[in-house]
Amino acid sequence: MPSVVSLFAALVLVASSSSAGKVDEDFLGFFVGSYDIVGRQHDKGPTYTGTVDVSIEGSHLRLVRTISGCRSLGTATLELQTADKIKVIAARFAQVGEKLEAWCSIGSDLDNYPRLTCLVERQGKSTAAPGMEAWFYRVPPP
Repeated sequence: MPSVVSLFAALVLVASSSSAGKVDEDFLGFFVGSYDIVGRQHDKGPTYTGTVDVSIEGSHLRLVRTISGCRSLGTATLELQTADKIKVIAARFAQVGEKLEAWCSIGSDLDNYPRLTCLVERQGKSTAAPGMEAWFYRVPPP
């Protein structure tokens, strides 16, 4: 279980990134693990549940998603968004044969595990209403 010290260290890493947009890749380690996903498809489509396993692969995160029994691969990076340069996880993956991209706000639960809340849209195509996903960290058994 991540301690308060590890969460503090992760927050210090976020705060210490340069204002020129370079993000500290060491921060990616905070997100490694397995998550339960609860989501709603874009354009007010159906809700879904699944899992995602996150690992580090070079300078990005590797995503192995399983939604409704269908497995797909994706990638994610840390990016700065908005004029306030807020750090988000930017993910790209396929789901039901469609290429999607997501922007996830970074948070943590009361036990200092990562929790992500994402807006999901079609990659390179207009979306009338973005989908949403919440990623809940799966605590490994003792």
